[in-house]
Amino acid sequence: MPDLPNNPKPAKLAATTVAPDRFSSWRDHFAAERRWFADTFAREKMIEMLKQLLWVVPLTLLIWVYAEREQVTKEQNETIPFELVSADPDRLVTLKPPQDSNLVVELEGPRARVQSVLQRLRGGAFPQGLRIQVDPALNPNQDHQLPTISLIANHELFRHNGITVTRTQPDTIDVRVDQIVEREARVEPAPGTANVLESTTFEPATVKVRGPLNVLEPASEGGGGNPRPLVVYAHIPETLLASPGSRDAEGLELSLPPPLARDARISIIPSKVDATLQVRAADEVWEMQAMTVTLDQPKTVAEKYTVEYPTSLPGVRLIGPKDVIEEMKKPEGPKPYAQLRVTSEDAGPGEKRRTLRFVDLPDRVRVHDADRQRTIAFRLIPRSDFDQ
Repeated sequence: MPDLPNNPKPAKLAATTVAPDRFSSWRDHFAAERRWFADTFAREKMIEMLKQLLWVVPLTLLIWVYAEREQVTKEQNETIPFELVSADPDRLVTLKPPQDSNLVVELEGPRARVQSVLQRLRGGAFPQGLRIQVDPALNPNQDHQLPTISLIANHELFRHNGITVTRTQPDTIDVRVDQIVEREARVEPAPGTANVLESTTFEPATVKVRGPLNVLEPASEGGGGNPRPLVVYAHIPETLLASPGSRDAEGLELSLPPPLARDARISIIPSKVDATLQVRAADEVWEMQAMTVTLDQPKTVAEKYTVEYPTSLPGVRLIGPKDVIEEMKKPEGPKPYAQLRVTSEDAGPGEKRRTLRFVDLPDRVRVHDADRQRTIAFRLIPRSDFDQ
């Protein structure tokens, strides 16, 4: 067994270190905090954070706004104007009077879309109104009663905006469906146009008048049910009639005769014509000092009544060609007269007033418009009053 050393060295113990405190002093603590703050809020990190906020904040706001706009609302008693139309161009749909072309509706849908639709239909100086399409299969030239809710509930304007029509007032509307037809009409100078000779021609000489059958058909029927051509009037500016001769005119406006002119459903195609005008010398105005007034009365009136009335009308202005007026001035020339029409209905106390009818006017001679509107006073006196 080996001998042990006389002076053995003790074994070297493993070194152990004790961890010091994290911060040995308050100064080290604050220094660490400064380093953390500097790292956290470094320029690059702040820029990156701001970039994120630039799209996060607006997106959040947009989400809030969208949620508000898409919030479902119910709008009651909203008045909207409407217009009736037909998919068939040969059908005209009109609202029968005395109905009003407005509907009171109740709408349900996203708030913003409901308000936008209402603004479109009735807002501004020229509201669009709701174009309601009526079934083209409805029988023409008849009256129909239509349920309002079914006409507008599936309207594309409401459907595309997610809006539901929950109520309408009135519940039904009464409409008239007319067949639209075209009739030929002859072009003539407007009544009262002076100095135009019959040799004047229009291009085109005839035009189309388009409107409801039940209006145009009676207008194109003559006596005994015989057809007669319709007439439209060309309006010729007075500047083209100031001197005699032949001249061309372009784009003369056309108009309908009464009562067709009062019907907005009737149109003229085309609405203008050209013309080759043949103009005679300007008419002359002559004031007839006194025009005789005669009676036009039934025999029964003459037997029962005496009519008191002025037997002449002073200062009647006559307009016509110069050569015809010169003949009328001569003592032996033609002498037109005025006629007063009376009936038994004019009997009774007090005076009556009436315009006159002018008779035996020479060709192309007319009475001035103001004189044609003049009236005279008259009264019927029972003959029995004279016998007493």
